[in-house]
Amino acid sequence: MVDLPGPGKRGAAANVATAESEAKYFVFESSVLRAAFVFKKAYYELHFLDEKTCVNFNVRHQRKPRHEPVRT
Repeated sequence: MVDLPGPGKRGAAANVATAESEAKYFVFESSVLRAAFVFKKAYYELHFLDEKTCVNFNVRHQRKPRHEPVRT
């Protein structure tokens, strides 16, 4: 069977293509945001662990913290 052009077919095809494109874009955007979240989570966990280790070391050896508090 042959698809004959008719009124509204091109517009409907454009709408379908737009919807598919938007769906793929949102999947891509979601994966980018998920990757950024995983990276930031790991970064902050590592930073917290580093600071905790530093504090524990300084408490054991009764040293000053390596970061002086900011005075306002």
